[in-house]
Amino acid sequence: SFFFVLLLKASIMSAVSPLIRVARWGALVAGLVYGRYHYGTVADQAAVLHAREERKKAKQLKEQQERQALLANSTVVMDPKAENFDFEKFLAMGASSAPAKH
Repeated sequence: SFFFVLLLKASIMSAVSPLIRVARWGALVAGLVYGRYHYGTVADQAAVLHAREERKKAKQLKEQQERQALLANSTVVMDPKAENFDFEKFLAMGASSAPAKH
């Protein structure tokens, strides 16, 4: 009973005008709507960025596999200290496996 009286007094003392109450609820709803919209745009941007990164990784992996296949099939000696090392072949192989510049 004491808490009820205390609650009743608090509600009477802090009576807020209906205009302010409507403004508060309107601001809350507007914030929720804006937040949902903004989250959607950020999520779309993140999805585009993720797809771009995945394509870039796939391209790099493909290029790396091509270079490894070229090295595996190559008869070019890669060790400069080896007796049968041919610098011209080494440079020619490096130029053919270099990524193309766009």
